[in-house]
Amino acid sequence: MAVGGRSVAGADASYSSAALTASATAGYRQDYRQRLIESDVTARDPTTAQLVESDSSTSERVRRAVPTLGFSAEYALNDRQSVSGSVKWAERGGLRTYTQLNDGSDPFGVVTSASRRLSAGHDPETDYDERIGFTQKLGRSGETLDFSLHRSTSRQHERYDYTNDSFVPPSATFYDNLAFDEDHATTEFSADYALPVSKTRSLKLGYAFEQDDYKFESVGRNVDPSTGAQVTDPSLTNDFKFRQQINAAYASYQTIMGDWTWLGGLRAELTRTDAQQLTDNISNAVSYFEVYPSLHVDRSLSDESTLSFGASRRVTRPDPDNLNPYVDYEYTPNLRAGNPYLRPQYTQSYEVGYGFEGGGVSYGLTGVLPPQPG
Repeated sequence: MAVGGRSVAGADASYSSAALTASATAGYRQDYRQRLIESDVTARDPTTAQLVESDSSTSERVRRAVPTLGFSAEYALNDRQSVSGSVKWAERGGLRTYTQLNDGSDPFGVVTSASRRLSAGHDPETDYDERIGFTQKLGRSGETLDFSLHRSTSRQHERYDYTNDSFVPPSATFYDNLAFDEDHATTEFSADYALPVSKTRSLKLGYAFEQDDYKFESVGRNVDPSTGAQVTDPSLTNDFKFRQQINAAYASYQTIMGDWTWLGGLRAELTRTDAQQLTDNISNAVSYFEVYPSLHVDRSLSDESTLSFGASRRVTRPDPDNLNPYVDYEYTPNLRAGNPYLRPQYTQSYEVGYGFEGGGVSYGLTGVLPPQPG
């Protein structure tokens, strides 16, 4: 199938027997994308204190090829035990080019700076995702014990060559390049126990461990136009590592009392993060313990309609690259740097809903109150 600059192909196969269920997928996607980014900024010059207008535009063109493969299977060892597993692989990459124009002018409209930067490079990325699981049925009907181990990795290597021209003030063309590696790895383990206490009550307990590893390395070099020698640019050389470990214990209990269904949960997490900016010799280690309660209630108003209410405490943790304090000069004059002292954001969420299903008609209404810090 082709749509504009995109083409997609895929294939699927599956097998099923009394004990084994398996499936395999393969795909290939190729596309072409164009993007234009424009920025107009007016600010005071830090030296003269005069207002200066800065205009920039980036015209980007990207070609992508994305092949994928996947396989999953589940096998019943006997009538009480089963194992499962899956493997996924994806790769992407292609030519990426852009033209960046930067212009500056004084309050009277006189152009004080004008430059152009041409870039060409590749950004290949390889992703893997592996998962294995084991399920044990216990004595009671519906009583189960599940173990799961999951690991996902992503490695991205990018290299770009730049041609830089300055028209105002005029200067000779100069060349530089930038290469960086970005690695993500997530390892997860969980153990879950489910116990139906009665026909109207059930209990679930569990433990989960998650480790997130992130590594970013970049090296920028300036090219001597006369000799072709490459000299490392310290302002574009960066080495950053991050690791986060989360140990969590959780429990939920559900019960039905007349027309009411109650589901309460509690999750306790011990989190440790360790960020290291090796280039500047900056490190920051943080450890904290938090509890996240939740409650969901359904009220049956009739055979067709239901009223629901939910409340929960949630956490949003900063992305690793937002913790990197190194200043990124790749897209000058737009500079970027993270804050190693960022903390997680906690919010309290509330939801109210109404659902109707009957007479061949179904609909639902949900109202969400603005999340409250907490």
